[in-house]
Amino acid sequence: MGAHVLVADDDPHVARMLRDALIRRGYTIDVAGDGEEAFARALARPPDVLVTDVMMPKVDGWTLVRTLREHPKLGKLPVIFLTAIGAEDERLRAFRLGADDYLSKPFRLDELVGRIEKVIKRPEAPNKLPSTGLAGDLAQVGLSTLLVLIEMERKTGLLKLRGPNERPGEIILREGKVIDARLHHGPSSGAECVYAMLTWTAGKFEFNARAVDGTDKIQLPTTHLLMEGARLMDEAAAPAADDHLDMNAIAEWEPEQRTPVVAAAKLAEVVRRSARSSNPPYSSSAAITLPPVSSTAIALPPPLESMAAISVPPVDEPEPLPPPRLKVGDDTLQVRVIKRASWPWLLGAIVAAAAGAATFAIATTSVTAKPVDLTQVHRDADAIAAAIQLASDTAHARADSYASTPVLRAGIETDAATIQDMEKSGELFKAAKGEVVEVFIRGQSALRTPPTAKALAQVADKQTRLDADGPTIELSASSPITTQQNAVGGTLVVAVAADLAAPTALLAQHVRGAQLVGGGDPVTLVPHAGSAASTTDIPLAVRSIPNLALRVDVARATAAVSGQPSWAPLARYACFGLAALMFVLYLVFAFAAPRPAPPR
Repeated sequence: MGAHVLVADDDPHVARMLRDALIRRGYTIDVAGDGEEAFARALARPPDVLVTDVMMPKVDGWTLVRTLREHPKLGKLPVIFLTAIGAEDERLRAFRLGADDYLSKPFRLDELVGRIEKVIKRPEAPNKLPSTGLAGDLAQVGLSTLLVLIEMERKTGLLKLRGPNERPGEIILREGKVIDARLHHGPSSGAECVYAMLTWTAGKFEFNARAVDGTDKIQLPTTHLLMEGARLMDEAAAPAADDHLDMNAIAEWEPEQRTPVVAAAKLAEVVRRSARSSNPPYSSSAAITLPPVSSTAIALPPPLESMAAISVPPVDEPEPLPPPRLKVGDDTLQVRVIKRASWPWLLGAIVAAAAGAATFAIATTSVTAKPVDLTQVHRDADAIAAAIQLASDTAHARADSYASTPVLRAGIETDAATIQDMEKSGELFKAAKGEVVEVFIRGQSALRTPPTAKALAQVADKQTRLDADGPTIELSASSPITTQQNAVGGTLVVAVAADLAAPTALLAQHVRGAQLVGGGDPVTLVPHAGSAASTTDIPLAVRSIPNLALRVDVARATAAVSGQPSWAPLARYACFGLAALMFVLYLVFAFAAPRPAPPR
């Protein structure tokens, strides 16, 4: 009979897919829907390997593995994390708990089966890691990321590495800073050993916290050390004749070369070399030569006060001609010239055009009954539930991440003043934009960030509280803070905003009113148009708020339909036609030649 595999995942589709695929390969499978059930099944029948998700109800994957590692019979159980959380700090957290492998969703079944077989065929299951230890695979977590993490936590100890072809190496760190390194095949010691080990893309690592002796032989901050190593790797990999910024080459970097520190260093170096090889070189003292200005050009530089005066000779206006006179014998006959006024036609054209434009404003309104589309209302409810569930999962994930911060775990045993000093010095977590985080010690608030935010209330473990602050809907989740002795020393609560703008806008088109009920005080999503005539509750599939429902008013809605009377278009065309005719007459009379008046 094949090996026995325990799968813990709250997604029934993923669990069924894994069960069918592993059974076809000869394994025996046991499936659990949450961490609590998985622990009970592992006690009843210890598996050969555990494949577990992270975000699960009741007990999550982190807590499940931590509990297994502390159990005398299950402490060496091989564990593979299979989760949609692919951040590198989460991978480090998994290896800190003693995980054997970490695979991100979406995944390939053959890859997961291969990793299960690899873990099962190991000659000995991994021992329980001490609280100060860290071990894992360089293919999963790069060396540059490890050094940045150790520097952030200011750890002291020995980082042992085993690279390709079982090449051993050691890095000695004091308070997070690299002070020496040794490589058994290559440079004997110093920074050159670190540069060589930064090129390893596969292998194993293990960090043991302990006191170290010796002087600092590196004499470089960790950031500068990583940047110099990245520069050397880039110069060794890039051809000398083709020194330009190639984004396709950047996309092909190894995973550990795409960490923030290394990527910034590599990009800066590529840009620097590209600028250095520019022809001609750019500098602030380079002269800019402009083509000569033609002598026929007229230059008028600002400001206007400096412009040369332009003299224009005066134009002699012709004197008015005297009225024509006819001389008959000794008598003179004066002829009068008359011209009809044109401005009345222009005024009439303007009035007629204004009357035509006014017909657009003539409208009638009719009221019709609009039935409620319950199918669409249920779709809107599903969209709102999905948005709330996403915000709830985010709040729980952030709370668990912040609560496991090593500095916070160390300081939770003290008092509120110590926690506040750590937060001011930047040693604690940094809340994301739009989040509110509050730390409680023995039921009393010890820290709130940002400090101007509204106070949060503690939430039962693995539950979610829904609050409304005006148009904003917040979801709060909590996580216990364990001390270095694995005792609960406090509670951390995180509140995040739920983005319900889009589904609420669609819901407002289909109902006369809507509220969220069952999660505390009712929260109005769509204000009622009058009194709630006929309401119904639609349950929302939100795991962390089981009683949450959408209460909607499904009475027949009324809709106003606007239109125009039938005579409005005819009147509009008549007014515009009259305006055009009057404008033509205006032009005729404005430019027509004057005619002589009858003699008097």
